[in-house]
Formats: sequence, C-alpha cells, structure tokens
Amino acid sequence: MGNIISSKSNDLTKAIEKSLDLIKFSDELNIIMPIFSKLHLNTIFKFMILNEGKLEIITNKKISKLLFNSYHDEI
Repeated sequence: MGNIISSKSNDLTKAIEKSLDLIKFSDELNIIMPIFSKLHLNTIFKFMILNEGKLEIITNKKISKLLFNSYHDEI
C-alpha cells in the first residue's frame, strides 16, 4: 500500500507529520530517499527495530554512505 501526502503552503509540516505517523505503525517500509533526513531516519530506525520490521531504501551512493556512517549499528 502506498500513500501520497501533500500539504499547502500554509501548512508545510503536514506532510512530515503524517509520514512520521505512518512510519511509527509500520512493520515494512519501502522508501525512496532522495535526501538525508535525520528526522525521518531516526524515526524509521527506532520503529523498525521496535516493530521488528523490514526496511528497503532506494537512494544514491552519497546518501547511502551517509546512512551507513550514521546508522551502521542499526543497519
């Protein structure tokens, strides 16, 4: 199942808040990550570990390297 989350210019935090809420209750995530966001990644790894979930991330080499260097214990 996928979700498209959008927000208007008067509520730019809506998309972030909704995506973080969805992550908290997930046990399987498939994510395209075009940016390195500690806000998202901290939530993703915290709840994937708690929920014993499965995580697949599509990203580029630069972000992949940052991910591994910052979250090598979790990975």
